Amino acid sequence: ASRSSSDQRSSTFTVRPGTDALPSSSPAARSSWSAEVAATGRVDEERIAAELAADATDAGHRNAAACRAAVPDAAHKEVAWQALTGGELGVDSLIAVGRAFSLPEHAALLTPYTERYLPAVETIWASSSGHLRVLLGELLVPYPAASAELVAQIDDYLAAGSHDQGLVRVLIERRDLLQRALRSRALPVSQR
Repeated sequence: ASRSSSDQRSSTFTVRPGTDALPSSSPAARSSWSAEVAATGRVDEERIAAELAADATDAGHRNAAACRAAVPDAAHKEVAWQALTGGELGVDSLIAVGRAFSLPEHAALLTPYTERYLPAVETIWASSSGHLRVLLGELLVPYPAASAELVAQIDDYLAAGSHDQGLVRVLIERRDLLQRALRSRALPVSQR
């Protein structure tokens, strides 16, 4: 039988129940744990900086950026959005920050980004190439804030004119995933 991620975490490091004590194992395990705790709002900048000081590698910087993106407040989400759309992050950092930015439990914080998604993707599509723009087209969708309005925005954008076929494909795929999320939310809890 497969074990849950919380079972795997508890067997990897010992943490007293009710504490945010970080494991004293590998830097990767510590960074992963920090991001999980950051998502709950129980890690501050001082703690993230201390973890970064303990692991000042590229992976440490990437994990610190992901921890900051996971902090559940509007200011941290905005900084993460700017990092994601700013063109300065490498692929590994984009993935880490993008995943931490778009956590399901932060749906209310992501709602403002539904209006910003299409303009950002359009700009990125015009200024980037290849895999990077496809990756950002996928990462920037605020899935936890999925709404009929966002689906309608995508439909209107696609109907408004001629677009690059790669962009059209990414938007159709994202729209389909958003629609699936909305259908899932509409199901009774017993059927999810």
